[in-house]
Amino acid sequence: MLRSEPNHSSISGFQMLALLLGIPFLRLLWLADLRNHIVETVTLLLASSLFYLLSVRLVLQSNPIGDNPFGIKKILLAGLLFRVTVFPLYPAFTDDLHRYRWEGKIQEAGFNPYLHAPKAVELEPLRDALYPRIDGKDFPAVYGPLLELEQRAVYRILARITPVVSRQLFWFKAPAALAELGVMGVVLMLLRARGRPLEHVLIYAWCPLPIFEFWATGHNDSLVLLPLLLAVALRPRWTAVFLSLATAAKFWPALLIPSLVDFRRHQILAFGAIFCVILVLFFAPYAANLTQNAQFATGFLGGWRNNDSLHALIAGAAGDPYRAKYITMGLIGAAALGAGLTRWRVEARVLAVIVTILALSANVHPWYLTWMIPLLALYPVPGLLLWTSLAPLAYGALIDWTILGVWNGLSPLRWLVYAPVAAVLAWDLSRLSSRRRS
Repeated sequence: MLRSEPNHSSISGFQMLALLLGIPFLRLLWLADLRNHIVETVTLLLASSLFYLLSVRLVLQSNPIGDNPFGIKKILLAGLLFRVTVFPLYPAFTDDLHRYRWEGKIQEAGFNPYLHAPKAVELEPLRDALYPRIDGKDFPAVYGPLLELEQRAVYRILARITPVVSRQLFWFKAPAALAELGVMGVVLMLLRARGRPLEHVLIYAWCPLPIFEFWATGHNDSLVLLPLLLAVALRPRWTAVFLSLATAAKFWPALLIPSLVDFRRHQILAFGAIFCVILVLFFAPYAANLTQNAQFATGFLGGWRNNDSLHALIAGAAGDPYRAKYITMGLIGAAALGAGLTRWRVEARVLAVIVTILALSANVHPWYLTWMIPLLALYPVPGLLLWTSLAPLAYGALIDWTILGVWNGLSPLRWLVYAPVAAVLAWDLSRLSSRRRS
């Protein structure tokens, strides 16, 4: 079958949208300290999301690139330029990097981050000018051992390069940014392997959310996404290795085991052995009683609430936050097992489980939505694309946090995100149902 020739008018519109999408990023760079410009930052991110959605519509409804590999290079080059533009920004919209640096620092001093909370008396000599910005001083580490090792290695390198703590903090963004480039590469690999148009890499490469969260803010979720996507792309041979690495970074990818492993074949035994051995190797240097850490880590499913959607219904019905957490855990576990029993393609199963986690969890920070964006390049569901585009509205909570020191994660503002997303998803489902009846 012959592919249609690239539509030159589409190419012109495509290039114009790339230019318009980049303008808000340039304006962010001009603002410098984003915490002093929260409303304008959110507005600019929403503007970039609008141009992004228009770009996605163009690339899905036409053939602006065709089979010209130079066109794919243009998409990737534009995505890289967007990222390089925002990378110089100081990570003002999060305190997470202060935690990354702190846990790397105490490990370098010989302390176990799973045993020593930041406020521990024995850690007082290690406190510096950035200590007040560390969140959760009462709790020890909740990240997996792979991320703890990464934080120690990064701190060791940066402490030798510069004694300036603000510069150390800034360069803690680098691992997330580099890993995110790998994520983009695996998305392209998946598109090629599944026979999808390669220009659909735009759905990930131009999405403002990962650009902002990984390159401007430096959240470490890209270090989870990279091995997770490799577990999908290199299935079944390398699934055990890469899924265990993703689980050793943050624990939620373990919920994807039923979706990635074929329990009807003998591979389950080999998978279990490899998966467990790798996790033990990573956890061994941090031997500790992890009960408190596990209780705190499951808090994103319940226990405290921030920017939740369906969990609001669960919490209201349960009447107790911890009862709501256990109900949520049960529902997500059932969904994970159920996805593994379907005949869907593996990418669809993984996407369904991730969306279920995000929909039911008590905590849905904007950067959590980056978990599903790579797979939207394969399954560009309009409602989910809208969700990622409206996510910056959740940063409205930073206004009270910056001025009053009060975090209001249950602002009614979140329904400006969830109401239109629910409406579009309902429309998506009705359209799919009509197709199946036809």
